[in-house]
Amino acid sequence: MLKPIILAIWTILAPGSQRLPSADAIADAIVAATSDEREASLLALYAWRESNLRPGVTGDGGRSCGAWQEPCALVRGLSLETQARLWLSWVRASSLASVDSSPARAARRERL
Repeated sequence: MLKPIILAIWTILAPGSQRLPSADAIADAIVAATSDEREASLLALYAWRESNLRPGVTGDGGRSCGAWQEPCALVRGLSLETQARLWLSWVRASSLASVDSSPARAARRERL
C-alpha cells in the first residue's frame, strides 16, 4: 500500500515525475526499506528534493551520490534498497538533520 502513496507524493511535488524511468525502482526500494508511512514519505520527499529521482546523479563536487545524495564513498555500487536503508538508519539514529545540511530545511521538509 505504500507505493501508491510514494507515487502520489511525487505527483504532488512535480506532476509527471511519478512516470520517470527511475520512479518505480526508487519507489520499490523505499517499500523494501520500510513499512512505515511516515518513513516512506520522508524517503520519497528526499529522493525528489535531493536528486529529482535520478539514482545515478553525483553532487557536492563529487562527494554525494545517488537518489538520497549520500556520501559516494559509502553508497557507490550499492543497490537502491541498500541506499534507502542506510539513509533511513541515519534518520532513525539521529534525525533529519543528520541527512540534511540545513536543520531548518530538514524541519520544513518534515512538515511538508
